[in-house]
Amino acid sequence: MSKSLGNGLSVDQVLSQHPAWVVRYALVSVQYRSMLEWSDQSLQEAQGAYDRISNFVDRAGRILGAQPERDRVAGLGADNLPEDFVQAMNDDINVSGGLAALYALIRQANAAMDADPAALDRKWLSNALLQVRAMLDVFGLDPLDPHWAGTASDQDDRAMRTLDTLVGQQLLEREQARKDHDFARADAIRDQLSAAGVAVADTPAGSTWDLSR
Repeated sequence: MSKSLGNGLSVDQVLSQHPAWVVRYALVSVQYRSMLEWSDQSLQEAQGAYDRISNFVDRAGRILGAQPERDRVAGLGADNLPEDFVQAMNDDINVSGGLAALYALIRQANAAMDADPAALDRKWLSNALLQVRAMLDVFGLDPLDPHWAGTASDQDDRAMRTLDTLVGQQLLEREQARKDHDFARADAIRDQLSAAGVAVADTPAGSTWDLSR
């Protein structure tokens, strides 16, 4: 980009169109020696990364009933992070390798949450959530870091918590309908949620929900 060619962008211009977290991810997702190709596609990919990461963080937090404290996230040392992530960071800050390690753990944790809830190792999931947020924090991208408060990503987090409350109320009503053997009402609630993009899963431990993928 060149100001003389008229294709330069100011920070204010970029942030008026994209959330700050997304812009930061797009900037840090390339190794510091590499050329950064700034484009709408890179920002779309960064937005996709935010959606994937925040969905995992929110979902794991709901299942566990709490998030790791911010001090624990910021204070987690290299000895307690995945070895492949640490090796990538020690390899001249190999960002692509570090992000690959991050997403590998997210995939593993999502698979564990998709499986039988009765077999879920909650201690392992809690540690995985802590590690994911700590790896993100290396790049200044922990979505629950207070410095994102007031940004679009924080607004998304608050919207998700509101959605969790509303869907939770619907699931309670559905559970009561099932207890009353009013299966037509129970099916109707599930269909309404499905139409709104909310996938409901019935498990031995109760009903859970997630945004449709």
